[in-house]
Amino acid sequence: MRFLLGVMRQLIYIVPVLGAFYFLDRYTDNHFISQIRRHRPDLQPAPDFRLPRVQSGIEEAAATMLGLSDLKDEPVIINFWASWCTSCADEKPYLDSIWKKRKKYRNRMLGIATTDEWSKVIATGMAAPERYPVLLDRDGSVARAFGVKTLPQTIVLDPRSRILLRIEGPVHSADRVADLDRMFTADVMDAHAH
Repeated sequence: MRFLLGVMRQLIYIVPVLGAFYFLDRYTDNHFISQIRRHRPDLQPAPDFRLPRVQSGIEEAAATMLGLSDLKDEPVIINFWASWCTSCADEKPYLDSIWKKRKKYRNRMLGIATTDEWSKVIATGMAAPERYPVLLDRDGSVARAFGVKTLPQTIVLDPRSRILLRIEGPVHSADRVADLDRMFTADVMDAHAH
């Protein structure tokens, strides 16, 4: 009995101290997380590029050039893919659904066909006028500059052209589509714009 009373006395002193450490630790973590979310010093700037826009009925030499600097002050989804990539074809309907939901806003979406050929990209139907712009990165230099090692890969840039999210592999699950949708809410983009 005496032993039990001694243990209870010790617990009376220890439990509040442990509780204080727990709440202090929790508050400190949340405070730092909110600071990181607010300022995001860890976000890397995306490399600028200028590539020809693939369009049916237009020769590559006459193509309009489009670059990241043309999309200043806007969030951007960039999807790296290739005509020879079967996983890239699997994710097409999911990317189309994201585009259809977002095209009425100022949010932009680009497809970059990397290590590919003009005629093969046109043959996929991805360069149709009603779809988001598809650019040709013939030699893969833009993909390398973004650190893309596997296809497909989707990268979300904030309005200051900083890399906010990188999804390696196909966007063909509800979770990945939801991640992209969440990234494009006004609150998230406003939070990262500063």
